Amino acid sequence: MEPNINIDNESKNNYNLILNNQKIKNLLALKLSLTYSAIKYRQEFGDEIDDLIQLVKLELQRE
Repeated sequence: MEPNINIDNESKNNYNLILNNQKIKNLLALKLSLTYSAIKYRQEFGDEIDDLIQLVKLELQRE
């Protein structure tokens, strides 16, 4: 059975107030840094895979 979720009566987020909190800013910066690191690693890994595919294609063409 799915839960009944209703957010109609909830107050709106006050992002200005949230972003005035230094701890929140630090947590967001940390998350951004970790996300960037993960994306960069995935891109580099993807580039290595592309290089390997090209090497395999070259080897197959030589045969």
